[in-house]
Amino acid sequence: MAVLGFTLSLDKCQLVPKPQVRYLGFVVDAPGQSLRVPDDKVAALGQLVEEYDRRAQLTPRDIAKLAGKIMSMSLAVQLAPLHGRLVAQALASKVSWDEAMGDGREVVRQAQLFLELLRTSNGKCWWRKGPALQLVLAGDASARAYGAFLPDRELGQGEASEMRVPFTEEETALMAAGQFSSTGRELRGLLHALQWLQAQAPQLVAHRRLQYQTDSQPADRCVLGMKGTAACLRVVADIYRASAVTDTEVITVWAPRTEPNQRAADALSKYVDGSQWLLNPAVYTEVEADARLCGRRPVLDLFADSYSTRIPGAFFSRYWCPGTLGVDAFAQHWGGRGLLYANPPFGRMGEVLRKLGDEKADCLLVAPVWPRWWRALLRNMPVRARWELPHRDDLCIPGPQVPNAGGRRPMHPRYRLEVLLIEWS
Repeated sequence: MAVLGFTLSLDKCQLVPKPQVRYLGFVVDAPGQSLRVPDDKVAALGQLVEEYDRRAQLTPRDIAKLAGKIMSMSLAVQLAPLHGRLVAQALASKVSWDEAMGDGREVVRQAQLFLELLRTSNGKCWWRKGPALQLVLAGDASARAYGAFLPDRELGQGEASEMRVPFTEEETALMAAGQFSSTGRELRGLLHALQWLQAQAPQLVAHRRLQYQTDSQPADRCVLGMKGTAACLRVVADIYRASAVTDTEVITVWAPRTEPNQRAADALSKYVDGSQWLLNPAVYTEVEADARLCGRRPVLDLFADSYSTRIPGAFFSRYWCPGTLGVDAFAQHWGGRGLLYANPPFGRMGEVLRKLGDEKADCLLVAPVWPRWWRALLRNMPVRARWELPHRDDLCIPGPQVPNAGGRRPMHPRYRLEVLLIEWS
């Protein structure tokens, strides 16, 4: 019987089995029906990552060793096969090593992110599922934006349950150059939709299953099968890491483009926004460097989005998007934040000036030189400096969401803009 593989040991002969035992490098939790990576293995991986982080250069053997240790944890951590597959593709010469893994520093950074995921997800149950608390989300990506919505309207009716995220300048440039694949766009749309829900209503996705409906079969395979190009798999890794923060299980389902929810998501991804205008970057830089500002720099962009902002990571936006500090600038507090920058919708200049006055907010304000009633409000405001902007057709640049952006006529000869420095102290 021993030749056939039947062996006895003290652990196997207990009438009352232990609830937790170490087996094949894992801690097996029988009551919880889960696997956990032992603490000593987690610590050893952390030490290896720290050692590699101190090295000036990593060899392919070093990277393969690191990937092997990560792959050995795949039964307990869902994302582990993703890291191993990138290395396997490179070793099999299916893609170049540089394309699959990037430089050594990027490999170490990805391993550090995996460690964060491991500490968050270690010991979580993958076999036994709890109640099917499922949140349904439908999304799509167009050639200039991402759209998604909750069909059951859990966040409220109308725009409250809808996501509209424009491409960044970098993504717009990649799209124009034909280097932004449809699969990559769909995956980024899923990532943004998850981040949107986590930002707007974290309790809605915490400890729940999120079902994301897409019309992209390659994106579906990337998420569930972890198969695809290196660039797409990196986005998948971001999706799994983001989902681990709120203990959300993300699953994707495919639906044809003609399905009603998918058609609605497609329409959201093609939304228009007539306020997505930005001041010419060269003109903005010239004003920002002017000596009359005494070295002050704007710290918050009041009316922007991830495409049009002049201050990345510090702006208010009309709709939620990555990097925004708040939705709807008029619903936020402006005072006491330092020097603000505002290039507002000109039809709401009166509201802007009233709020600046009420909250005594310092602001670098772009304003049209028009004979309008709101200009009377400027007489009672501390305007410390003015810049008359040059008359040029590219003074104001429309974003991709502006309707008929490419067919705009040249600026009217009498159209003038100025920048005002409003300082209350």
